Amino acid sequence: MKRGTMYLDYEGEPQFKIDVTRFILRENEVAFDFSGSDEGSRYSGSCQLRRSDDAFEGDARYRYAGESNEQGARIALILHLDCDEISATGVWTDEGDVEPYGLYAELYEGSS
Repeated sequence: MKRGTMYLDYEGEPQFKIDVTRFILRENEVAFDFSGSDEGSRYSGSCQLRRSDDAFEGDARYRYAGESNEQGARIALILHLDCDEISATGVWTDEGDVEPYGLYAELYEGSS
């Protein structure tokens, strides 16, 4: 199982750092759990992406601590494999938004 960090930027400016607490890569699927903080409010969620040509695409669901409603995002990733490490580039588009965040992730082998 891998873990790591995901970074979201908007128009080249860093916006969010997200902890990827569990990342699983299968032949035609990527699944991961994540958590982070937005202006002091903690959130956590999960994502399942399916292979679409060279990319993996799908939806993420996440919830802020103390809130009952779920938020969603559409994610597309291109993975770059290098031995035991994986980097990823792509986009993260929050539900209701038109403009996506640029996405970059660094993933490595981690203990469970």
